Amino acid sequence: MTVLDLKKNLGQLLNVGFWGTTPEDPWIKILSRQIEEGKVGSIIFFGYNIQSPEQLLTLTSYFKSLKAPFPLLISVDEEGGKVQRLSSQKGFTDVWSAEKVSQTFSPEEAYGYYEGLAQKLKQFGFNLNFAPVVDLNPQRASKCPVIGALGRSYGSDPQAVISYARSFLKSHSNLDILTCLKHFPGHGRSQTDTHLEFSDVTQTWTEEELIPYDALLKEVPCIMTSHLSHQQWGGKLPLTFSKDFLTGVLREKMGFSGVITTDDLHMGAIQQITGTEEAALRALLAGHDLLTISNNPNSCSALKGFLPSPDGVEEVLRTFTQALDEGMIPTKGLQESIERVLTLKRKISSG
Repeated sequence: MTVLDLKKNLGQLLNVGFWGTTPEDPWIKILSRQIEEGKVGSIIFFGYNIQSPEQLLTLTSYFKSLKAPFPLLISVDEEGGKVQRLSSQKGFTDVWSAEKVSQTFSPEEAYGYYEGLAQKLKQFGFNLNFAPVVDLNPQRASKCPVIGALGRSYGSDPQAVISYARSFLKSHSNLDILTCLKHFPGHGRSQTDTHLEFSDVTQTWTEEELIPYDALLKEVPCIMTSHLSHQQWGGKLPLTFSKDFLTGVLREKMGFSGVITTDDLHMGAIQQITGTEEAALRALLAGHDLLTISNNPNSCSALKGFLPSPDGVEEVLRTFTQALDEGMIPTKGLQESIERVLTLKRKISSG
């Protein structure tokens, strides 16, 4: 790609949340233009974007009808349990949490159960599910407030976690729904919630937490990182910004060749440190390929005055373009990131 091509395709690296439920809503009109201009390559739905099965299908069908330069990733966090957007309250069938699935089904039975989830996602227009969680739930009195305490883990045994996660991955893959392991390098021993605040796991994290990733990374197209800090790799900064960790460990040491995506850059652990544009640039330089900007105030509820805006996309792209012009972004690394995202998109366009 030429530098001009790189600039033109920077939007493929953005996974953007939005406000609205119909194609006529003002934010969605702006987002639609950004998608068709190639400024946004992926969108993510939250609960407030979903009112009913009929409304959801109308909206995802509308997004698919847009004349985007590349296939649009239409994503959602649909783990089950506490983290599901297509709930029974809105006319859908609820899905059990990872914890309940592992307590109720064998891994083989879980495959059939998760087929139903994958079918639901396909029926309503999604092609990327940011799941499953492969964080371990350590056998200790104090569970991670955002993982174990919410039933989001399959358990404390890495081999069991691998088995259930593999059933999840296969059930989705067979229906051409992309998946994503999270939250690398392992969030289960954290004692704080990165939606709200800084979380240092230097004293609690163990290499055991890498076992599910090492076993499954050749079976999944995408891995999501966490905003945790570990002084071995990133000092006191979130690993989101650590090139030594993401490129050195996940890419080079472990050999992952798929898409690396950030967790939400609007979460409190990031926003307490820096603004969205700077966070996105630093995450890109660290080795991420897909950058999630949720525009969801719930992601950083601890911060006052957070005002999401559709104009944030333009600001991030201006920051990227300026950094590229100034030589801050290596063109080779940027081209590789764009190519990895486009390779991901070819999987849905041929599915």
